[in-house]
Amino acid sequence: MADLHRKGSVVVDSELEFDSTNGTSPNVTDVKDTLATAITNGNFSFPINSSTISVTESSANRSPVLLTALWMTLASLLLSAVMH
Repeated sequence: MADLHRKGSVVVDSELEFDSTNGTSPNVTDVKDTLATAITNGNFSFPINSSTISVTESSANRSPVLLTALWMTLASLLLSAVMH
């Protein structure tokens, strides 16, 4: 997803998900280093400034957020039904 455009540049905000069912997944440093190496080796057909790569780790477990959203939706529907 292209998140921001500047004259001559495209800033991309993307998300990578890794299957950790075997108990291992790369850390943020591994991901950043792999991308930087691929850029240095010319594995991309477009120019990328490797010094601008920013990698952050997000929570792998999103179930509590989804459950909260589900309960809030159900509570809202129940309240709406009672009010009408």
